[in-house]
Order: sequence, then C-alpha cells, then structure tokens
Amino acid sequence: NTTDLFNGTEVNKSGKDWQYNPTQYWKAGNWKFGAYAPKADGAITPAWSYTDGLTLTVNSDATHQNDLIYADATANVTAGEDGTLEGADQVTLNFTHLLSKLAFKFTKDPQSLGAMTVTMSNFKVAGITTAGKWIAGTQQTVESATTSDYTDNAGVIDKDNGVQTAWFYVIPQTVKAFAITANVEVKNGAGDIIKDGTISAEVPTTGQGVITAWTAQNQYLY
Repeated sequence: NTTDLFNGTEVNKSGKDWQYNPTQYWKAGNWKFGAYAPKADGAITPAWSYTDGLTLTVNSDATHQNDLIYADATANVTAGEDGTLEGADQVTLNFTHLLSKLAFKFTKDPQSLGAMTVTMSNFKVAGITTAGKWIAGTQQTVESATTSDYTDNAGVIDKDNGVQTAWFYVIPQTVKAFAITANVEVKNGAGDIIKDGTISAEVPTTGQGVITAWTAQNQYLY
C-alpha cells in the first residue's frame, strides 16, 4: 500500500502515551514509517517517498539552531482467514541525532593574568558548512554547500573555569581550517583598561590530536 496515511502528522506526548489525530487503522500490507523532531522554523524541510523513505533537507546556519533527531520503522501486517490481523502493534521509533555540536572554551594564564579581569565579546567562528541532506537517516553529499558564521558574547574569563561559548548545532562534515575571532578587554585590579583589541586564530586540521571530522551524535569542545 503506497498511500500516505501520515503526511507531516504531529505526534505529541500526553502523560506516558504518544498521540496523534486523526486515528488511523491497520490494514494488511507492508508499512514504512519515518519521523523527525523538532518541527522546526523553516530550517528542516521534509519529503517522503515510499521507495526512499523520509528525506530531510537542513539549514543549520546561525539563525536556525535546532537539534535534529530521526527514526524509522517498518511493519508487516497480514490477515488470517478469519480477518484477524497479525503484526498490527504499536510502532517503536528509536531516535538518533543527525547533527554535531561545537563549543569553544577559553582560559587565562594565572601568572600573567591572574589578577586581571579578562572579558571576551563578539566571539565568531567563520566558514562552517551549513547545508545538509539526509535520505532515510543517511547523510548525502551536498554539491553547493553554503557556509555561515556563528557568534556569541562569551563573557568574563573566570579564573578557575574560564569562559565557554554557547553550543552550536552544525552539519557533520570533514573539518577544514577555520578562523575564530573575538574582542577582548583586560582590566587591572583598579578597573582600569590596560589592554583591549581583537584576537584571532586559525584552528588547525592537521597534526597530532586534532579533530579531522565532526560526526553525528557527537559534541566537540575546543
């Protein structure tokens, strides 16, 4: 049966149960299901075919920071001579994350800057690929991949824990060298600004211990 009984149908949790409307009833046949969350703000475009399953086209730029989870399932329902359906049961969907997450953490040297207040603002990481496509949960190659910058205000670099940027949702990808920049202000104990300006660095992708790929279901703290 290639009739689409669920077409963008929302499934919501009420108590311990997941529910949807209108109720659909089993018929004999082979069934294929695909599901994703969240129902995002234009960043995730779904398409369905019975042959390929669920296709998800994703934009993960700085203005579309959504997590993305995906699941699929199949069911084979047969009818006995008395009309009783076999295999007509609840469908279990085990979701996995399709995206990666990045964050950046900064500390200060206690000997040279221990008594200083160091504040970071206008943090930016540049040139991350933001276009992705999945067919039945398998990531596809995107021919014309767009890139985006991600920004955060960061804050005061704490003497014990440093300061960490927000987490950024990104498309899993081979890591290419990318640049980070930020404005930094250094004050002495009296509150006087003794240094301010812009810092920049290129994050390497070669050498011992570097990260060469961001993979799905993983987060990376630089």
